[in-house]
Amino acid sequence: MEVQLNFENDATVLVRVSGRVTQQDFTETQDPLEARYGPGIFSRKILLSLEDSDYMDSSGVGWLLRCNKRCRESGGRLVIYGTPPMVLNMLRMLRMDLVLHLAKDAAAARALLEEEKA
Repeated sequence: MEVQLNFENDATVLVRVSGRVTQQDFTETQDPLEARYGPGIFSRKILLSLEDSDYMDSSGVGWLLRCNKRCRESGGRLVIYGTPPMVLNMLRMLRMDLVLHLAKDAAAARALLEEEKA
């Protein structure tokens, strides 16, 4: 898994995840986002693109849940978009669409963030 910051402003960051999201990408002590961008990342609005991730195992799902929880606890928000069909089907089968904010594309993800302001 590769994590890349594509856009940043005071409140919102766009993060692109590419490659396979598997157990090998995670350590018990540090989150990949936190390791790369610092602990303050979770207090921001994160638009997380999975467009370039063709595979995710249960560790990847757990990571998304932890990121979502840390965002909620820190006053941020996580919106996931561009999820490939195979990964999206798995997330829906696990009912993660009831817990995570999932959007079809970047425009829909930004609209979800705007809904929160209203």
